[in-house]
Amino acid sequence: MGDRYHGHFGDTKILKDEFSKLLDDFFDLKKEGLQEYDFLPAMDVYEAESNVVIEIELPGVKRENIDIEFNNGIITISGIKESKKVNENALFHRIERNYGKFQRNIKVESKIIEDKIDAKLENGILMVFLPKKEDNKIIINLND
Repeated sequence: MGDRYHGHFGDTKILKDEFSKLLDDFFDLKKEGLQEYDFLPAMDVYEAESNVVIEIELPGVKRENIDIEFNNGIITISGIKESKKVNENALFHRIERNYGKFQRNIKVESKIIEDKIDAKLENGILMVFLPKKEDNKIIINLND
């Protein structure tokens, strides 16, 4: 049977995976201290050949309202998304956008060249590039 689950509802592996992801996300939010922040922007983290890359969705966030720090293998990206000024007599029918303080903490497993970290904000996406250190292998010859 392997890693597949079958039952009256057919293949439930997708449902199991989605539920596991939901629980993982919930506990990650608690670890990141969501209670201290208003929202957590969506992000992708991936490793390319020479960089670890972090992409965070920050539409409407001004460059001067973003802070990026790297300390002890953890990169912290935080800031404030200011709310849109609206006439105080406006009657909202729906509010779906997030405003306020945010912070993401990402543990970076690769060794990073700290003084070469770079970032850019383009079209509402913050991209942070963390250049990886090359492994400095020392080959030791075994003499007879």
